[in-house]
Amino acid sequence: MQLNPQFPNPFFPQAVSRNLLESIWQAWHFSVNSQQTQDSGRLFKVWPVYEYFLQKFRSVYSPKQELSLDEAMIPRQGCLKFRMCNPRKITKYGVVERLVYEAVSGYICNMDIYTAEEKKLEDIISLLDRIEGHNHHSYQDKFYNSVRLVAY
Repeated sequence: MQLNPQFPNPFFPQAVSRNLLESIWQAWHFSVNSQQTQDSGRLFKVWPVYEYFLQKFRSVYSPKQELSLDEAMIPRQGCLKFRMCNPRKITKYGVVERLVYEAVSGYICNMDIYTAEEKKLEDIISLLDRIEGHNHHSYQDKFYNSVRLVAY
């Protein structure tokens, strides 16, 4: 296995073989499959990890006044029901994530993964609920403009 000279870490190639690492990735689960129901949602298998990180993003840091509402694409090539395609972007295929982040530092304050489960664009207001009443300025691009969002 070739090491990247920018990030030297000789421990992993010596301790774990590639085949063993691939086996670990295939068997690694964050949830119990038997607890999945029809109403669980498409993020059921990663929901505990997603909720943990979201709770940490919210509790560790208090954002400054300028916040930005935008979207990001997590690259994904495999088969996934809610994978999106945007041929005009550099990352053409992936999972769309809507983010509220601090405009200066880029720290993520809140996020929502788009899973194509009957959510309207106006439902993005729920991402801004946490900052209501704190005199934050919210900046967004033309994709997030609607009469309902502006009124809010």
